[in-house]
Amino acid sequence: MNFKKGCRQPLLIFVFGLLSLVVVDYSIRQFVEVTKTLGMPEVVWFAFQIIISVVSFYVFIKNTHALPISKKIISSLLLLLIGAVVYLGIIYGYVFSTQIDGF
Repeated sequence: MNFKKGCRQPLLIFVFGLLSLVVVDYSIRQFVEVTKTLGMPEVVWFAFQIIISVVSFYVFIKNTHALPISKKIISSLLLLLIGAVVYLGIIYGYVFSTQIDGF
């Protein structure tokens, strides 16, 4: 199984999507000049995270359409695990490093 072929592109989309979201939120907070307030509304914040996740998973499914179902399941579980670690690293790294939202 070639993990790199099926998972590299979705992971890059996921990482760059989350990083872009963080940059936009941080920029909004800097523009308002009050970093402890909401940057973008929570509904928009979480909606974009869901959209980024769905797009990444769609690309993953497209990239692995020719694999047998057992390899798809293993690849998707591995992708979800890596995605969870990346998500926690980026989002909570942003929240804790900027000390927003009461942290």
